[in-house]
Amino acid sequence: MPWSGSGVFSRQVGAVASGATAWEAVDAAGRKVRTDDHDAHDQDLATGINNCLTKDGQNTATAALPMGGFVHTGVGDATARTNYPAVGQIQDGGLIYAADSGTADALVAALSPAITAYATGQVFLVKKSGNANTGACTIALNGISGAKNIKLLDGTDPKAGDLPASSMLAFTYDGTNVVFLGTPSASARNPLGTQTIWVPAGSMIARTTNGAALATAELSSNDVMVRTYNFDPTTDEGVQMPLYLPKGYDGGTIQVIFLWEHPSTTTNFAVVWGARAVAVSNDDALDASFGSAVAVTDTGGTTEDFYITSATSAITIAGSPALGDLIVLELYRDADNGSDTLAVDAKLIGAVVLFTIDAANDD
Repeated sequence: MPWSGSGVFSRQVGAVASGATAWEAVDAAGRKVRTDDHDAHDQDLATGINNCLTKDGQNTATAALPMGGFVHTGVGDATARTNYPAVGQIQDGGLIYAADSGTADALVAALSPAITAYATGQVFLVKKSGNANTGACTIALNGISGAKNIKLLDGTDPKAGDLPASSMLAFTYDGTNVVFLGTPSASARNPLGTQTIWVPAGSMIARTTNGAALATAELSSNDVMVRTYNFDPTTDEGVQMPLYLPKGYDGGTIQVIFLWEHPSTTTNFAVVWGARAVAVSNDDALDASFGSAVAVTDTGGTTEDFYITSATSAITIAGSPALGDLIVLELYRDADNGSDTLAVDAKLIGAVVLFTIDAANDD
């Protein structure tokens, strides 16, 4: 082959001797150049040319092309994922930016060049449309089948206003969801953390249908007075409480901790407590449907000892709670649950309600 493998192209037939005529050419050794020499020479030239890249793109490289420290100049912007980009595209963010053309809670964007699938670690920027989100939301890129859920860094759904109108938003794909990388506008919203309200049994209202029984007892040794609602071991009974949470309440989920005791019994001490809630706004019907119930199991063991359950998982309040809403919280004993084994009344002393706020003051 005429190429040496190191970039040098060498003729395979010697140079014409000095003084020879063109039609009687001889090589440096005095031998006349023959027809078959011309054939070999011409084939070497053809082979060498065929190993060169054409400027009009007729052929392609067959191996990596070292640039020796030089650069390609006059490079145009990439128009497909198989192109290499111009530096300007990277500096300007054009490869990862797109404007949102969707709705408040269903973002739609088209990156250019288009992506064909979501990839873990993918990062992109989207300028939100003129409407802030109203709650949980999704995003769809380049028409890829199946919009992806948007999550905050802590894995929770965005709350209303977390993705403000006309704002620049940074996202990454974690393999399942699209994660918002910024600080949500409403979650600078919760600098004070979780707040609590204590509700004693005496402040609760027994249901007329299958309500627990209110009782007052004086403990025998030190005359400690305890007011409880006593829940039957075989029938599901409930109590309710109206809550008017402070203005700083962020409208999110709540949790409940149950404080309780039980009378004398010898075995089977587990109790399943449950809670559900609904929010009612001004001029709404009070007779509204509760949200899904959440339960927590706790185990007693000693007569008239004080027991505290762990907090329930998040309780979603039906009715989309808003500032100024009345929240009706119902507590009950799930007596017919197979995990509830306490064979006597479970005595509820009170409950702690946990909620989060996004403002320090109620003004």
